[in-house]
Amino acid sequence: MVAAACAMVLWLPAPTRAAETEQLIDTPFMELIRDRAVHNDLGLATTQVASLRKLTDQFDSRLFPTRNSREDDRRKQVNDLVMRVRPRLKSILSPIQLRRFSQIELQCQGPRALLRPDVQARMLLTKPQLDSIAKEVTSTNNAWKQIQEKGRPRVAVQKQIDGILSAEPRKILRHLNGKQKQQWRSLTGRPAAVSKFGRGLKYKAPEFVAGMTWINSPPVTMQSLRGKVVILHFYAFG
Repeated sequence: MVAAACAMVLWLPAPTRAAETEQLIDTPFMELIRDRAVHNDLGLATTQVASLRKLTDQFDSRLFPTRNSREDDRRKQVNDLVMRVRPRLKSILSPIQLRRFSQIELQCQGPRALLRPDVQARMLLTKPQLDSIAKEVTSTNNAWKQIQEKGRPRVAVQKQIDGILSAEPRKILRHLNGKQKQQWRSLTGRPAAVSKFGRGLKYKAPEFVAGMTWINSPPVTMQSLRGKVVILHFYAFG
């Protein structure tokens, strides 16, 4: 990312504090590295796209189960997974592409990315600033949950959620000083076509769980179905 010159001394938050605040953030990393719109923005070669596909295939089986986890647990599981995958990008992307990818990731996360330990250090955020930003993010998350629990019509709920989410960046950025706001703009870089992201993402299907009871069919594996058109009908008994 295009950052300002590094300061000689960086204020680093305590590890436990960083871990606590980072759990408030969703990371789009595992989606972005497979997104064709992102690939186009980065100007990836065909060989680089193929290498990224091999990389995601290795970890998709661990990503899939996180969908059934509680929100806090899911964030931690995904963040732990990203920590294992991120270093491998250095062997696939050029330094310029890595910098641009970081900018895109920050744009997708928005100002709540200021709670990331690496961003905290670059921005020289103080503890009072971190506390204020964490409160803004927690307030948004709580309001989002309360709206969903009311059971109102989906369109009305989504409209209210969009309003809350659109107001959050302004509330967070007001806790930064002028120099920090300028540095944040530098970290995020030129605007990306975020509205085009998330279309047609491909994930490697996980293997069927061993020991399942199959009806009208002998047990099969994903490998044995490779290259075939398959319709699966799942039944839930309870």
